[in-house]
Amino acid sequence: MRFLIFLLLIGCSQINKPSTKDTRLDPNKRDWEQVYKQELISALENDDEVAFYFFWRYYLEERYNNKLKNLK
Repeated sequence: MRFLIFLLLIGCSQINKPSTKDTRLDPNKRDWEQVYKQELISALENDDEVAFYFFWRYYLEERYNNKLKNLK
């Protein structure tokens, strides 16, 4: 019985070996407005005023840049 429980615990585990290509980010494909928006939401949820004011500037800049891109 103990052997069966041991097999179930060991048999269900997965080994994931990430490579460097899994973590490589392309900043041009990233939607920075969404990233900053999520950071703002997180800052509000955690009552972190410093983080909110830090990301607010970058969020407004990205929003403005995206609006300019849409006008072209």
